[in-house]
Amino acid sequence: TEPLRALAFGGGGKFLAAAAHDGTIRIYSEAGSWALIHELDSGFPVTSLGWSPNGRLLAYAGENNDFTMMDTVFWAELESCNPKDAPGDDAAELPKVPSLLSFSQDGKFLARFSGRSGTRVVNTATFDVVLNHTCLKKRKILIPVFHRQLFCERMIECVLLFL
Repeated sequence: TEPLRALAFGGGGKFLAAAAHDGTIRIYSEAGSWALIHELDSGFPVTSLGWSPNGRLLAYAGENNDFTMMDTVFWAELESCNPKDAPGDDAAELPKVPSLLSFSQDGKFLARFSGRSGTRVVNTATFDVVLNHTCLKKRKILIPVFHRQLFCERMIECVLLFL
């Protein structure tokens, strides 16, 4: 078996997504002693997984800015991004940084950070980008962190990290 690169619980702890180095994502269910219930092929090495709080959406991303959001009821792809499809994008010039994903507590927003595209916050109902911060400086990365105690619909804290 391939080594795991990302794990995430979803559906109130009833489901577990496990992403392997080869891009395979396995979904396990608490019912049936953590039985394998679904398997996906992402098509890229996954470095980050995230479930929406209600378990309806599963998002996964890789180090090359690959990204997919799935509807877990129908296992249908809702949104995806593949940098190989972008014209004029020179992947060799940009650093490979694992993507980071985080849903807001109410599931209305998904924050995604990638070393290639910076920070984006997307409305999960409309897929409208509500924050887009491209950071091409080598030493500074802006990562959105949703406030844990008091979350307002549009309130996002940003933490500046130095690598």
